[in-house]
Amino acid sequence: MKSWKVREESPKIYSLSEELGLSLIVAQLLINRGIDDFSLAKDFLYPESSSLSSPSCIPGVEEACIRIRKAIENKERLLLLVTMM
Repeated sequence: MKSWKVREESPKIYSLSEELGLSLIVAQLLINRGIDDFSLAKDFLYPESSSLSSPSCIPGVEEACIRIRKAIENKERLLLLVTMM
């Protein structure tokens, strides 16, 4: 079972919440991740496409693409599961 560890409420929570229009809980979660100012939070929540990593950096993505193409060609049914680490 997963256990959540919530840090003590930061004084920055209110300004971050107000500046970005976030709930207090979301602001606190960002702060828990070390994202504690407007600029960092904005970049995390609303990234520019130019700052995102290339999908080719994802381990196994080339093999997955080959398998998906093969399934489409063979008219197989597909089920894609995505997990966040």
